[in-house]
Amino acid sequence: MSDLFTTDQIFIRKLTEIILANLANADFGANELSRESGMSLYRLNHRLNRIKGKTTNQFIRELRLQ
Repeated sequence: MSDLFTTDQIFIRKLTEIILANLANADFGANELSRESGMSLYRLNHRLNRIKGKTTNQFIRELRLQ
């Protein structure tokens, strides 16, 4: 059972991969992430806030800092 990922974990991993692939792009932000993930910005913000307690911009910023 520990090998199974929840849909939230898969979602966060997908977003992380998109952000890491665009680290060199200084203009990459919440709008671009929502477009590449196939979600509206409102829905993306809502889901990230529910899962991580962060906005999309905070999530992107923290990944860039790591």
